[in-house]
Amino acid sequence: MDEVFSITGGWLLLDKSIISNTELVYTQLRCIKTGFTKKYKNNTTACLLVSTTTENYASAESACKASGTRLYTVKTQDKLDILLTITRFLNISFWIGLDDRANEGLMKWSDGTALDATWGNIILPSSNKGNQDLEDCVEYNPLLYPFNDNDCSLKNRYICEMTTAS
Repeated sequence: MDEVFSITGGWLLLDKSIISNTELVYTQLRCIKTGFTKKYKNNTTACLLVSTTTENYASAESACKASGTRLYTVKTQDKLDILLTITRFLNISFWIGLDDRANEGLMKWSDGTALDATWGNIILPSSNKGNQDLEDCVEYNPLLYPFNDNDCSLKNRYICEMTTAS
């Protein structure tokens, strides 16, 4: 299974095709039609766009919403493995869909669900307690692997995901 890398319209595209049932066929066709990349790991499928531009968290979130998607939710080890596959050659940070902007200390995914307690230890907490209130948005950061809460006003690249509801 070969991966194809290209840059078009401000997005880094990766392409891989495997289809196993009717729902995947529909999602696969929609994913290809819109320029998203389909990634697989075990029983997990992700249809993703990786930005080549940087935005603050709110603008990244808006850019995903404008394309009918949301910031990537990394709720399982398989989804983390997909993220690592995509970013392995890119030594830069990416916004993912996790923040505690609404309620300090209560991390929520971009789909509205709370961060599972088993994943709570994967976020590097703020080393500067004076900045804790500013660090409400989570980035994938290869230097602070895997995730770091950071200031939402900083500019990072970001990853959008298409869901079956998108």
